[in-house]
Amino acid sequence: VQTCALPIWEVEKFDAVYAAHFQAVYRFLLGLCRSAPLAEELCQEAFVQAMIHWRDFRGDCAVETWLCAIAKRLYFSRCRRE
Repeated sequence: VQTCALPIWEVEKFDAVYAAHFQAVYRFLLGLCRSAPLAEELCQEAFVQAMIHWRDFRGDCAVETWLCAIAKRLYFSRCRRE
């Protein structure tokens, strides 16, 4: 089990990222999977993974692009399992 040990100031920053980008990531996933419940589940998982790997974000792209890439990988991983 992976854990997130972000300092409180980074958690607060991540909360702002979540608030700013949740809808866009959700809409992206909804377009891929055409299922609102699955899009919601994958979106939550994408943000969990993003929080775990927050310190790995290099800033080579927009945060929203990075989040959508995580979401896309989760979606395709789910498709392979089913």
